[in-house]
Amino acid sequence: MIMKNIVFWFVGLILVSLSYGCYIQGTDSGTCDARLSSEPDYKKLEMPFCGPIIDYTPCVPEQKAVNPDRNFNQDGRWANHTTLTKDRWIEKTVKEMIKYRLGLEVNNSLLDKGEDEYGIKGGIEPRFHRNADCRNAYKNYFCWINFPRCDGNDQSLMTCRSSCENFFRVCGYEDDLWRCGPSKFFNGYGPEDGKLTRDYFPGQPFRDFDPLRKTCTPSIEGAASLGPKPSLSLASFAVFVLTFTLWYSSSS
Repeated sequence: MIMKNIVFWFVGLILVSLSYGCYIQGTDSGTCDARLSSEPDYKKLEMPFCGPIIDYTPCVPEQKAVNPDRNFNQDGRWANHTTLTKDRWIEKTVKEMIKYRLGLEVNNSLLDKGEDEYGIKGGIEPRFHRNADCRNAYKNYFCWINFPRCDGNDQSLMTCRSSCENFFRVCGYEDDLWRCGPSKFFNGYGPEDGKLTRDYFPGQPFRDFDPLRKTCTPSIEGAASLGPKPSLSLASFAVFVLTFTLWYSSSS
């Protein structure tokens, strides 16, 4: 299958601290906040955007007091390293990206030309337009990988494979575009032939959901139902790992 155009972003907020705690985006800059799972009013204040779907104790940014210096002469460095700041950033990013994607999918000029935004023939595959399930799956996945679940030992859990596959399924991506597989295949479902062009998918590594145990994020029954498993057909794509906000242009 020839992919005519794929742009795949996931802009992740990685705030580095000097503390040791649960991991957010691979950095031990977090702390497990049990109040977010037990105090609804507190969660509404601290996590108004992602809070409704974070039904567990999440790993959140840990605010550390650092004395002011000449570069941060008021509150000191990391003063904005908070749950609310990150939640607001996620909300802003998700809404901007959905608006951008919807604008492309209903762009009459591109539709008339039969091209995508890069001038590649084949047009733009509508995925977000008139598909609330797709937009919600995008938001949910974005929140889950940025606020991972904590276990009983205050360690953050891997992303559930089902939550990744749910996004690809409800947004109608072709089987060979799915990237929720093993890390050894750079999250494809089989090895590449010839030139290696894959990179790790944001939110990986993935773990299968176990309904009897809380072993991955979000580990919420029915939160991300499994779709049909994709085939092992080959595809190549570029992932911008350090600035990753999920996005796809079309392929035909």
